[in-house]
Amino acid sequence: MNTIHKNYGRLIANARKNVGYSQETVAEMLHISVSSMRKYETGEYLPQEDIVAQMVRLYNSPRLGYEWLRQNSVGEMLLPEVAHKPVYEIYSDIYRSIKEAKRLEDRLGNIVADNVIERHEQLTNSRGRVAFEKIIQGLFGYLVHEKTTPARVASR
Repeated sequence: MNTIHKNYGRLIANARKNVGYSQETVAEMLHISVSSMRKYETGEYLPQEDIVAQMVRLYNSPRLGYEWLRQNSVGEMLLPEVAHKPVYEIYSDIYRSIKEAKRLEDRLGNIVADNVIERHEQLTNSRGRVAFEKIIQGLFGYLVHEKTTPARVASR
């Protein structure tokens, strides 16, 4: 069995459990068999796009849709892997990445000004690319963050 599908199956099962539905209830709501639902949750089969779209809405879980898109080669190439982290860690990662991009701002501006990456600007360009990729990864992480992950709230 494909490990990636097995992990996705666990994600489906956890999303269902988070909203308190049984496999039977969801199968009925999605107009599929309980056997199919079980196979999705064990990772034996990857659900079709229309079923995933219904699950995303039913479970209020954008991460299900995001991770499904990453199951194909194009999605895997273009969409960054996002870690399951508490929201305060996601904010912290985004903040640090923005700070790094800001630190490079003037040097990146020189690259933009003449639209040429000269030899002496290649390192700056690479660092800027890494910073922007981390910002994008953090933003995707925030967008698909499951609301069930508890955030630490400081008491006053």
